[in-house]
Amino acid sequence: MKKLIIFLLLLTTISIFSNDKDFTMGSYGRIGIASNLDGGAGKVTKIVSNSTRLEKLPYQEIYFKYDFTSDLSKKEDIETSLNFAMAFNEDSFHYTGKFTMNTAIRNLYLNVNNLLIKKLNIWVGSRMYRGDDIYLLDFWPLDNLNTIGAGIGYSANSTQLKFHLGANRLDQGDVKEPYQLLYYNIPLRDEIGSEKVIILDRQKYIASFGVTQLLKNIKLKLKLYGEFHTISKSSYEYNSNNYNLPSDKGFLIGTQITYYGFMKSSNFIHFFAKYSKGLASYGELGVPYDLNKEKRTTGANEILLGLALNFERENIGLMLGSYFRSFRDADSNNYDDDDINEGIFNLRFLYYIGKYFHISTELSYQMLQVNNIDSTTLKAETPKMFKFLIMPTLSPNGRGNLTQPKIRLIYSLSIYNDSAQKIINHKNPNLSENPTTTWGNYTHYLGISAEWWFNN
Repeated sequence: MKKLIIFLLLLTTISIFSNDKDFTMGSYGRIGIASNLDGGAGKVTKIVSNSTRLEKLPYQEIYFKYDFTSDLSKKEDIETSLNFAMAFNEDSFHYTGKFTMNTAIRNLYLNVNNLLIKKLNIWVGSRMYRGDDIYLLDFWPLDNLNTIGAGIGYSANSTQLKFHLGANRLDQGDVKEPYQLLYYNIPLRDEIGSEKVIILDRQKYIASFGVTQLLKNIKLKLKLYGEFHTISKSSYEYNSNNYNLPSDKGFLIGTQITYYGFMKSSNFIHFFAKYSKGLASYGELGVPYDLNKEKRTTGANEILLGLALNFERENIGLMLGSYFRSFRDADSNNYDDDDINEGIFNLRFLYYIGKYFHISTELSYQMLQVNNIDSTTLKAETPKMFKFLIMPTLSPNGRGNLTQPKIRLIYSLSIYNDSAQKIINHKNPNLSENPTTTWGNYTHYLGISAEWWFNN
């Protein structure tokens, strides 16, 4: 924490004593307070992995960029910058009464443009490496990596090429079956404190590539994207026992088709499709579970289809966010809780009343199908949820579905069946508890929040 504070102070000092053109500050954030109308805090009510962003807990990022290109390099159009972003989660002193702060460095990388070759980009460090998202769900369905490594890209006319290689070594803490890292602490000699003795050390490597083509004459963007994940075998000794971990690998291939600028420059439709196999099915920061007999992820796979839309006219707006996901783990059991199909359809209507005020309504449907057979009904359980939301909104910078900042008063009503109730109550969704299809469950959410982003 002290190092982070010192780093921020240094960046602030740089901003004060440097040219304004050299230093850029930006931010993304959401913050607010909510109630469940029963004396408790308002919470996200969902049964799928990615639900509406409006009920999410507060989160903030502060972004800094410092351009320290030399005068000689500027003559050759070379650009060199340091990019830094720090994130803060929902724990606020004003709410918890605890004078603490949970933080993470989301970006810290050196970025160079036009070195050696015009339109060539090189970066090294740690960064959020992302493409387009489904805004309503705060979800990046295709290219969304948190990586430490290096990348290279090249842009020519309407074509963009990107390649990246990164690695991670997840620290799970004290767990029974560590996956990448295991250590214990020993006291320092003649000093106060301790040091780590590492007994399991294996990195997972992730390579990604992307090819994007703009067809400007028909306002179409086409993207082909892929990843390759691999981890080496390893062995270690712990508590007088020997353990062997096999090597593993996997891949991801996907595409995005975007139609943009129809009727208005801010309008677009994104379509995403992705197929993951093996190790890549669990994500870059996921620890594989339910492995096969060889303790590998062979057999695991994920299929994902996503859709996002933004449409604006003079007095109305329409936004859509939707996806379907099918996931199968690596074990041979086809009837367990981890083999799922899930999906959400979320539609937002916006009605502009004057320049700075509009009212939004949202309708959404969520579904989760778990391949777990109930011993009584011999059927798989299917949690379902409907949600209705109304949201008067102030937009100080004028009209626009994505114009920021926004100040919102939010009320939502979630109605769901008994199967969904078990998930919302953090119970394992199995049908051993006399399942029914009753829709008598509901949750209220009433809150006020602000969301913003700039230079980010």
